[in-house]
Amino acid sequence: MRLIILSHDKNFYYLLGENFDGSALICEVNKGIIPKKLIVPQMEYERAKSKVKIPISFYKNRKELRELLKRELGKRALANFDGISANEFRAIKKISPLSDYSKKLYEIRAVKVPSELKIIRTACRITSQIERKIAKSCRVGKKEEGLAAEIEKLAKQRGCELPFSPIVASGKNSSFPHHVPGKKMIENGEAVIVDFGIVYKGYCTDITRTYLMDASDEIKRTYTKVNEARKRILEIARDGAGTSDLQKTAEKFLGQKMVHSVLHSIGIEVHEPVPKVLKENMVICIEPAIYTKKFGIRIENVILIKKKGCEVLV
Repeated sequence: MRLIILSHDKNFYYLLGENFDGSALICEVNKGIIPKKLIVPQMEYERAKSKVKIPISFYKNRKELRELLKRELGKRALANFDGISANEFRAIKKISPLSDYSKKLYEIRAVKVPSELKIIRTACRITSQIERKIAKSCRVGKKEEGLAAEIEKLAKQRGCELPFSPIVASGKNSSFPHHVPGKKMIENGEAVIVDFGIVYKGYCTDITRTYLMDASDEIKRTYTKVNEARKRILEIARDGAGTSDLQKTAEKFLGQKMVHSVLHSIGIEVHEPVPKVLKENMVICIEPAIYTKKFGIRIENVILIKKKGCEVLV
């Protein structure tokens, strides 16, 4: 029997639906990951008992924690190296040698179960509602930071958090994929990139829209090219499709190499590694883009992979 130890990271929420500070989760790894024992600090014990149904132990100090881990872990354990601190790694390694399981964790999380898809669909509907309001609010004379603040306000009104600070980039600023919104006002003739997402019941969305403010013919042609690449990706995205093929298709229609990947997985984290081959019930983001020295165009959708195609969720 193989065991994995998870410290306080995103996988806690994925497996338990709750987070507990200073805790360790011991799971059995077989065909899937089955939570076996939760170890929490004493102050979290009563809350943990009311929230989860697996056996729970508590510790009062670091010495007691080490003794509990010695009792639970075997001669060798797995761990999520992407979610463990250097100090935690050193401490646990003294108890049991560790092997990395982070890649496999991402692969397991990439395929969504029905309960996850239900949450994600709701999150996408909320995101779409916000986007429609922002599209109407994006106009000449509006400051980038003002539009970003509206996104935050609309998300909070709906009881949602943000997985990252909204990006609003107008004019030349749209040339930079991760521009930080400033006091610049949106001007006539510009492209305005708006990139944001929400967190609903622990699951993230991530979309990008580019709005054209009576833009030049050059900007309009570039927008059409990016949108065509987006449509072509949607045509080939399906169960069994290679993610490298999606990248090549995008770059073929864009006529250039992209400075970032055209897709990423999404779930309890906004950016998760995408597997080499797409599978049914994976949820991914596609974001073809072109950046010039004068402006940028990016369009991003959240899509659900199906047996024979895909579904645009937002």
